[in-house]
Amino acid sequence: MPAHRHRLGAGGVDGSQAATFQNKVAVKTAKMLDWGMAVSHRTKPVVLVSGFWRSGTTWLQEMLADSIGAKTVFEPLAPANPRLIAMLKRIFPDSPDCREALIPGPRPDDNAFWRYLDDALIGKYSCHFMLSCRQKVSEALLDRIVVKDVRLQFNLEHIHARYGLPVIHLRRNPFAVAASLLAADWQWSFERVRLADLFSEPFAAPLLAELPGDVAEAIDRDALSRIAAYWAITERFIDETLGNKDWARVLSYERVRKAPQRELSNVCAWLGIDPIRMADADAPSASTHPASTRQAPGRQRRTLSEAQLAWVGEIVTQIYPAAFARHGAAWRAHAAP
Repeated sequence: MPAHRHRLGAGGVDGSQAATFQNKVAVKTAKMLDWGMAVSHRTKPVVLVSGFWRSGTTWLQEMLADSIGAKTVFEPLAPANPRLIAMLKRIFPDSPDCREALIPGPRPDDNAFWRYLDDALIGKYSCHFMLSCRQKVSEALLDRIVVKDVRLQFNLEHIHARYGLPVIHLRRNPFAVAASLLAADWQWSFERVRLADLFSEPFAAPLLAELPGDVAEAIDRDALSRIAAYWAITERFIDETLGNKDWARVLSYERVRKAPQRELSNVCAWLGIDPIRMADADAPSASTHPASTRQAPGRQRRTLSEAQLAWVGEIVTQIYPAAFARHGAAWRAHAAP
């Protein structure tokens, strides 16, 4: 595997004091340049990459940005952003895990949520975390932006209407998503998150309430159940709302991974942007960088047991039967131990 690339958001990959200081200077400089480019109206987001956690969205964002000569804005809805945390604390004052896991429902046009995104999507007020995918300070001077977030699934239509932004939603095998999330050594976990809390908002409540009572209770019992259910609910919503929208594409991670250059060329053609180079599909993304996820070597390759596979399949079948009928056998075969 290629060596990890240094990133502005890594805080000094070698851990030395000098590297950390240099990184802090680089991040501060990049933030200032981002601000200058944004306030002078020289930057524009050209595409939003959406998808559930651990679905390859960071990998796709980095490849796409590299191919078209764009800079990245990484997960503006992550609570790591100081401007966002105050809003999230009003929703979940005592649960950092819920703040991390929340996929917000649609907000009114005059809501602070949108005023925040007005700035975030053009690189204004970039925080350290949002620069996680950048490798060079000079990237801040690029005028195209590829945005990526795993928490915008319920707002994609509004995103397009407000910003005219095309959307690529990347969908990965739910068995692989669940295995990868269970392996991730993050500071937050679905072990400490209740779906009932995440779906307590007026918009989201019916998504959970429409399930039979025994099913709703069963899918909120542990991390694996919550991950499978959350994936199924959000992916079903994507199919119901994006449908045949000409401004949106739903891509299979497995298909893109199998032929990345072909799929990337197709995406660029759809966006109407000529690629300037062929991106390296084998380069490790920021989400597989030890400084980003703190994963031990090999943990991301974890597989589920037969009982866990069966349980994930049962949950997805209950919530998103159409998709499981089409793809379930291939998903399970791909994920089998």
